[in-house]
Amino acid sequence: MNKYIKIFLTVILFCGVVSCDRDAVFEKEQYKNVFAIVSGDDNVHRVIHDYRESVSTGYISASLGGSNTCEHDIVITLVEDADVLEVYNHSIYQEDRDRYVLPLRPDRYYFDDLSMTIRAGETKASLPVYIKPEGLSPDSVFYIPMRVDTYNSGELNMEKGTILYEVRTKNWWCSYNGTTYVSRGLRYEPDRAPTNLYTNKIFYPFGPAFIRIMPGSESERDGSGALKYRDYAMMLQISDTERQYTIDGIVKTGSPVTIRPYDRLDMTQITQDDPDYDPEYPNIAISSDDDGYRIFKTLLLHYRFVDSRGIEARIQEEIRMEYIEDPKNPRFLNQ
Repeated sequence: MNKYIKIFLTVILFCGVVSCDRDAVFEKEQYKNVFAIVSGDDNVHRVIHDYRESVSTGYISASLGGSNTCEHDIVITLVEDADVLEVYNHSIYQEDRDRYVLPLRPDRYYFDDLSMTIRAGETKASLPVYIKPEGLSPDSVFYIPMRVDTYNSGELNMEKGTILYEVRTKNWWCSYNGTTYVSRGLRYEPDRAPTNLYTNKIFYPFGPAFIRIMPGSESERDGSGALKYRDYAMMLQISDTERQYTIDGIVKTGSPVTIRPYDRLDMTQITQDDPDYDPEYPNIAISSDDDGYRIFKTLLLHYRFVDSRGIEARIQEEIRMEYIEDPKNPRFLNQ
């Protein structure tokens, strides 16, 4: 046999052996039971908890990759680890420790168990996390840092072996990142004709029935970009009782609203004892305002405040947001 033919056949045989070995390795990798803790970028898992629940339940989950389900139960045990949060903060904010994300206080959450099991033949498992949202501020971010401590079978995806469980909040009216409403009404100033008010209002939740907003057409930030909440925001407290009101000749069911400064705002709520009281703006919140075509969350407010220019203004405003009811879970709607 020609020596070149021998060499050619030898090369073919060698390539075939290498290819078979590579296929075997690939097949072995493909069918391995590798699990990971489910999270997003930077291993952060954001869960929004409702202020209206004294204890709100979220979940940490594990997911099994590969083409095959596991033949045996995989028992995964997590442990809380402050170093996970420290590494995250340093990687994101470097030495700017004033911006570091805070761990959630231990009295704000608990676990029944720190173990979860991916059952044989299944691909997922979940671990309940119980959060007490009362008192948490939407202005702050809180994490529960966790990592996989032990597992009895399979392999762990080392890049997804930790999780930062991010706790965020909402109520019926708004969510932590701000829910936009449209405001229209009238603005009164001394010795001037009333002017039309039309602006967007951002609602932030501070409890089951507390909302922070800016008065009038005040912006959330000043010219330098600094937040103005301390000096110019106000807080709405919505009562858990309802009564009927006649608004523009139509009887509506709403809850009384108490308006107060968020911090340093100079303001006064207009009540029935005030000579400027207007029954069309009785300071109420209507949670399901049906106009026959659409459904809104509506607030009718009336108050005085001193704006950022030092001018005292009186505001009458209707603030609304359209929403679509979820018939399966009408309490939570479209947030």
